[in-house]
Amino acid sequence: MYEKSEPSSDRTGQAEVVPGTDQEQQVTTLPKVCPCCKAVLTIEDFVENAEVEPLGMTVDVTDPSFNYYYFNHECQSCGTTFAVNVLTFEPFIPEPIPPFVLAGTVECELHCTRIDDLAVCTRECRYAPYRRYLLQLRKKLSTD
Repeated sequence: MYEKSEPSSDRTGQAEVVPGTDQEQQVTTLPKVCPCCKAVLTIEDFVENAEVEPLGMTVDVTDPSFNYYYFNHECQSCGTTFAVNVLTFEPFIPEPIPPFVLAGTVECELHCTRIDDLAVCTRECRYAPYRRYLLQLRKKLSTD
């Protein structure tokens, strides 16, 4: 159920990023340059800019380097989707991050296995604070 798929796609249908490649650097490095409109997006844009809409989160329980937030660049005539490793946002997480992972256990609510699942995770899992932060971002940016 939580096994890593071969390098064609992950559980969400998104293309996987191969570690150590230019593709990995494009996904994990900030700032990002939008390939459509050429805007330069910094961490502050991903946290505060209403034109950068948080979509969801995916988790790979076997390799934390494959845990991503997904964002849409919603400026006029764009719509590009970006993936940013959730660890990039760790300095912004306002709560302690538990050291253990519940994903793959009976205690897991399975929210992090689907990018379109936006329910709050109530478990004390390593990934739950990242999920709660994403939901805070979505709420904050939708009210700005």
